[in-house]
Amino acid sequence: MTWGNYKLLNPHLPNPQSIAVAKRDTNVLSTVKGSLGHGRTALVFQPVVQAGDTNKIVFFE
Repeated sequence: MTWGNYKLLNPHLPNPQSIAVAKRDTNVLSTVKGSLGHGRTALVFQPVVQAGDTNKIVFFE
């Protein structure tokens, strides 16, 4: 199925924003390659905390 000039990956997308996100996501690998090639990357770690004690970091992901 198509929408304008765009081929939809999922013809049941509910709204224009979903269509835009689906189109953007089809180019993820080329975007990553371009970022790596131009040094525009950062490695970020997010803390995971215990449910019972949100002040205690269990690990980072």
